[in-house]
Parts: sequence; structure tokens; C-alpha cells
Amino acid sequence: MVAALLAAAGARRATASQTGVPALTGSERRICALAAQGHSNSFRKQGVRRRTELAGWLAAEPAVPER
Repeated sequence: MVAALLAAAGARRATASQTGVPALTGSERRICALAAQGHSNSFRKQGVRRRTELAGWLAAEPAVPER
């Protein structure tokens, strides 16, 4: 059941042989494209240093529609 849910969500099993752009998920590819377009690092903007801090900050903030 978990495997089916993960597959439906687009999750892939990590493989050591996969590197470069083909190894990226769709979300990772979008993040890379935004960084390449010059969008600044959200960690710096929010004054956080770790992913866990950013996750806590996001959880505490009300949801805002994307621009």
C-alpha cells in the first residue's frame, strides 16, 4: 500500500547510478530552474540555517497563495 501511494505521488527509488539532471525529481528540477533564473535563497530571506528551521517557520506561517 505504501509503495502504491509513493508511486502515485511520483516518488522514485533512489539509485546510485543515476546522476545529473536525470536524477532530479520534477520538484528538484523546478528549484534548480528558479535558482538558475537568479531567485535568491529562501533560507537567507527567512534568516534560517537548516531545513528543519525552515520547515518550522513554514509550519508557523499561514498559507499564502503562489504569485
